[in-house]
Amino acid sequence: MTRRGRIARKIVGGILVASAGLAATLVFNTLRTAPADPPATGGAAPAAMDQAANARLAEAIRFDTRSMAPGVPVDPDAFTALHRFLERSYPRVHRTLDREQVNDFSLVFHWEGTDPAAQPILLTAHLDVVPPNGTWSRPPFGGLIEDGYIWGRGALDDKVSVLGILEAVEALIAEGFRPRRSIYLAFGHDEEIDGENGAKAIAALFRARGLRFAFVLDEGSPIGHGLVPGIEAPVALVGTSEKGYLSVEFNAHTSGGHSSVPSRASAMRVMTEAMVDLYRVSDRGAIAPPFSDTLAAIAPHMGFLPRLALANRWLFDPVLVDILMTIPEARAMISTTGTLTVIQAGDTDNVMPSHARAIVNYRLVPGRPVEGQIGLIRDALEGSGIAVDVLGAPSDPSPVADPESREYALLARTVREVFPDVLVAPALVLAATDARHYVDVADQVFRFLPTRLGPEDVPRLHGVDERISTENYAEIITFYEQLIRNAAAPD
Repeated sequence: MTRRGRIARKIVGGILVASAGLAATLVFNTLRTAPADPPATGGAAPAAMDQAANARLAEAIRFDTRSMAPGVPVDPDAFTALHRFLERSYPRVHRTLDREQVNDFSLVFHWEGTDPAAQPILLTAHLDVVPPNGTWSRPPFGGLIEDGYIWGRGALDDKVSVLGILEAVEALIAEGFRPRRSIYLAFGHDEEIDGENGAKAIAALFRARGLRFAFVLDEGSPIGHGLVPGIEAPVALVGTSEKGYLSVEFNAHTSGGHSSVPSRASAMRVMTEAMVDLYRVSDRGAIAPPFSDTLAAIAPHMGFLPRLALANRWLFDPVLVDILMTIPEARAMISTTGTLTVIQAGDTDNVMPSHARAIVNYRLVPGRPVEGQIGLIRDALEGSGIAVDVLGAPSDPSPVADPESREYALLARTVREVFPDVLVAPALVLAATDARHYVDVADQVFRFLPTRLGPEDVPRLHGVDERISTENYAEIITFYEQLIRNAAAPD
């Protein structure tokens, strides 16, 4: 064999050895990825359906506590009537807990613990609802109980949480339970329009009093079937962060003119070219917390090939990102998204408009603050002549809660005790919640709606024919009761 042949043989041999070593590493990493969820301890009694509790939720739905828009007053009579109803319905809560109103319509309850040194916890929800839309099969504020469901606006978002929490506390007081740590309940009245006068004001009150919570639990994603491809079991996605929110208005002004002598500098052309420039610099996406935490939690329960990729992200991340960016739901989890929601220009077919206006709504991933996104926008449009203005009250992405913390472990254990067939994973919440207002007064902030929703019910959130099954409502009450026991049981 020639010298050149011997060298080639060594090179091929080296490649084969390296390939075998790489393959062995990939398989080893895959096989050592064992299921992370410990078995449920069975600490929660099976949920029992309570007809009286169902009737109370149904009646709460009948109060039309809709929020319309920032700056538009709510109906004071509806909220006042709802407050009085809660007083009548939960007498032990109102006798035992201190209650105060914030900005007239939000409610704060304090259940004092026996150990003043123990850090308190906060359970939060909201009293307001979005206006009904479309054509309903039942009245949106009828509060009907039919076919095993409680129907109406607020059955999922979010009177179900308010009533579920109060049912749990009322039952615990009735049995003589006294929490070791203090428990606070906060029910805002304007979550659907950013929570400025509700949760934000409550959080300011807590800061002024020097309160700091071990954890906060607010509404979030439900337990879903088929949420994650390749996972047959239902998955509880516990929100450890939520995306930031930013709406930006763009205005282009030109001289206009007649369409028979078109100008390159027409307002419409300037605006459309600017929108194209913005999309060219759109976020490429990256697998980072909390989505990377989601993958770590679900990977052990997937088939071999997906597990191979997720157990060896050091090698497969670029491919995974490319695949995820083609799936709208996944793309929203790993990247800052910008969507053109409004575009307005001329109204005559033969006149070039002198003004064009557009609005883009951005949802910001953790690590992308509002100011950073605005800077990217201004850089992309530099020299275009487009005026850039921020609308409303933007919010930064929330800090990511620690999925390795004791507080997360407590919450995950409670989920498994009440829903023993469910996988639990930390996740990013795409929508805005009141939870973001409490990040400065808590060690950990979580978002979770403790109920099962099938694919047919997810669109009912903010949609038509909102409802919850009586069986699922019983599980919600059981969940909050078990969470309070786990978090605040006497030593």
